Amino acid sequence: MTQLPPTLSRAEAHLYFATWIVMRSPLILSADFAHNAPRRSGSNWPSWILPLVKNEHAIAISQDALSAQGHRLWSSGVNGSNTNASAVFVPPGELEIWSGPLANGDSAVMLANRGERIARINNTFALQKLGCVNVSVYDVFGKRELGSYARRYIRTSCVGYAFVA
Repeated sequence: MTQLPPTLSRAEAHLYFATWIVMRSPLILSADFAHNAPRRSGSNWPSWILPLVKNEHAIAISQDALSAQGHRLWSSGVNGSNTNASAVFVPPGELEIWSGPLANGDSAVMLANRGERIARINNTFALQKLGCVNVSVYDVFGKRELGSYARRYIRTSCVGYAFVA
């Protein structure tokens, strides 16, 4: 279930929602709509919450026909850079790369920064693990194309933010 602010900051809400998306979990929104209507005075919903939960690209990934759960491919944690392609468990870390297959043969990839500072996430190993040589990157939450890359993709990530491509 997705929690709405004031319990989560904007960055935390993006990370939380993106994790639910990649995990293909049912999207259940819990809110007091009578009290939190975006146009109602006294609402404690920030203006960014509805665009986040109504993001058509994120919902499409979550509701993909293949319905295959995503998993963590890499993390900055201890033993998180396991190069064994058949590894079923990658321990958590401050920086993480998650992926899940889509019905059309593409993959949804989430770069997550759970830390307190801006960090660079090198997705080269994860792309190799997925068998990718050339990738087209689309920022799901930013709703923009970020270009095509050969063999590697490095993203500078905001603090506590998830980037789903």
